[in-house]
Amino acid sequence: DGTPIRVEGYYICLYDDQQRITGHFGVQRDITDITAAIKALADSETKYRLLVENQTDVVIKLDAHRRVLFASPSYCELFGQSSAELLGQTFMPLVHEDDRATTDAAMAQLLTPPHTCYVEQQTMTVHGWRWLAWSDQAMLTPQGEVEAIVCVGRDITERKLAELALQESEERFRIAMNAAQVGTWDWNIQTGEIVWSETLETLMGLAPGSFAKSLE
Repeated sequence: DGTPIRVEGYYICLYDDQQRITGHFGVQRDITDITAAIKALADSETKYRLLVENQTDVVIKLDAHRRVLFASPSYCELFGQSSAELLGQTFMPLVHEDDRATTDAAMAQLLTPPHTCYVEQQTMTVHGWRWLAWSDQAMLTPQGEVEAIVCVGRDITERKLAELALQESEERFRIAMNAAQVGTWDWNIQTGEIVWSETLETLMGLAPGSFAKSLE
């Protein structure tokens, strides 16, 4: 119909008894669709690479044994190693020993649907210990086995430190109130949630955990 196509050809020469070329034999096939698919895949991979290489979140791809297959430039920068140095390594030695068990437990969820997990861990970086939040997604074989794991991490150190400081402040306040024999309680009128101190029940002569019922 006049539409240009791309073809792939295989050709051989035909010889007579004196090894003189007497003709040619060739086979051609239409590879237009294949070429278009390869180009689309290349374009997709280029866009993916540009996205990964220019985002601030860190990205790594692991094999089924959690060895690094790919590390984004932001990951290499955060851990002070080149992509070549990271390939084949496991990430666990970088994780604080207090968070290794929770990391293992979280990643075990990748073996079952929906094959995702989320974990927050302390990790040794070029800037010292930092808190990272990881969202992981397993890539499966046609047989449903984990073939690779794509992990996207984000530095949440400032948020985590603020949360820990708040917890510490609240604990100090609780200890101070108990020491001063001051009972406190708080009622959220929007949610109906009620929280109170242990000292309050002691001062009121109530059984532990019964303050909320005393308001009814």
